Amino acid sequence: VLANADRRRAGMPMDNSSTTTIEPAHDTRTPLPGGLIVKQYRGNTYVVTVRDNGFEYEGCLFPSLSAVAFEITRTKWNGYLFFGRAQRKSAGSARIGSDRTGGRGRDLVGVNGDVSIGEVTKSRGGTDQ
Repeated sequence: VLANADRRRAGMPMDNSSTTTIEPAHDTRTPLPGGLIVKQYRGNTYVVTVRDNGFEYEGCLFPSLSAVAFEITRTKWNGYLFFGRAQRKSAGSARIGSDRTGGRGRDLVGVNGDVSIGEVTKSRGGTDQ
């Protein structure tokens, strides 16, 4: 492949193509506003609704998933990790669905990766029943 400078010296037309990356308008770790995030933790199921301005849990609006995770566990968490929404750098770099107390948490993922109470289809990780 010739660089444009080499093409110019050789009297060839320059390559006018370019590469564009399209970035999504929202954080891909969370569903779009109105979507649900479901977490099973220590025998309870927790449902968080994504809003335009934060995350709603039990009728209260929280600024981050970390704040919701703290409300549930009373322990500081990275909210994306707690809810199983963290993006992995490689396939083996993260454990999905476990909590700090020995894997007792479980994340539920619905059809096509969507999460909703009516469409929960498979469990990812954890041993909580």
